[in-house]
Order: sequence, then structure tokens, then C-alpha cells
Amino acid sequence: MQRTSIARLVPHERRELEEILRRQPNERFLSDYGDSSAWWLTALLGGVAGAVAATTQMGNPLLLLDYGVSSLRGLMFPAAFAGSAAVAVWASYTWITNHRRRGYAVTSFAVVRVKGRRLVMMSHAELARLEWRRISTRTQRFSVLTLTGTDGRTMTCYVHAGWVRTAVAQIDEARRSAQLPPLSGDARQLPE
Repeated sequence: MQRTSIARLVPHERRELEEILRRQPNERFLSDYGDSSAWWLTALLGGVAGAVAATTQMGNPLLLLDYGVSSLRGLMFPAAFAGSAAVAVWASYTWITNHRRRGYAVTSFAVVRVKGRRLVMMSHAELARLEWRRISTRTQRFSVLTLTGTDGRTMTCYVHAGWVRTAVAQIDEARRSAQLPPLSGDARQLPE
């Protein structure tokens, strides 16, 4: 398993991943962007609202020069404005860099957890074990794909069954193309 960024991928791998991310929706990318975007938008709105509220409470900024900044009250609202503006800028930047770039992708070279510009990759060549489980509760159904590398590190993907089928087929094809032995027996646990 490898932690890297999109910019650090070799050119042909970067092109393939960016093409998968650009052609959404598709069977090779499963987005979980909607799960996290509400938090960023809430932080953005809170930051903007805090900055506006602090600005209205500061009154005339020139009066601060008359009284100086020796009193705590003189510093409270400018500090609140700066903090709120920083939250709004951070939330905007995070939302923009993660837009349509959060989720799981399967490429010809790896299974990739995409988090904005950051990636966690499990190369098809370094896979030692693949386990697919289906979870059903009263209110939801989903699949869990656990990939274990030759180094013993695991990558767990909480996805749906259609994406897992695509991922398993892509892993099998990549291993066959690289002339690696197929994952079979105890190394390949699929639901019946």
C-alpha cells in the first residue's frame, strides 16, 4: 500500500486516473463526495456568517485607532473576524479541491482511495489477499472489499457490489497481463 498524490504518479498512470475522475459517473469510480461536502459547506457558511457578524460588531474600524488596542474588547471582534475569515477560506479551498475527487477508483495498475489530491493505492501486483463481504442491515446494504498487500497492510473499501465486481475483474485482468499468479484459494474470498 502506498500513500502518494496525483502529481507524483508517473504520467501514464496520472492520465488514466484523471480520465476516470473526469468521466463521472462511470463504473470504475465510486464517489463518496456527497457524504463529506455537507460539512465543508456548513463550515463555509459558518465562517462567512461569523465574519459578517464580527464586522457588524466592530463598528467603525477607525474608532479602534482612537482607543488603541489595549483593551481586550478592542481585540475581540477583529480576532473573531480573522478566525471566521480563515475558516471560510479553508472550507472554500477544501471544497474546491475535493469536488468530484473523493471516493474509490479502480485503474489498470491499482485500487485507489482518492481524497482530493491525496491517494492511497494498493497496486494489483502487490496484492496477496482479496476478501469481499456483503453487509445487510434493516436499513441498508453495502459491500466491504478488503485488500491485503504482500507487506500485510490492508485497504478497506466500503462500496456497492457493482463496483466490487468491476474492481475484481480489473484486478484479475491486470494480474493476468503482468503474468502474475491469480488470487485463488484462501487468498480470494468472495460471497456465494
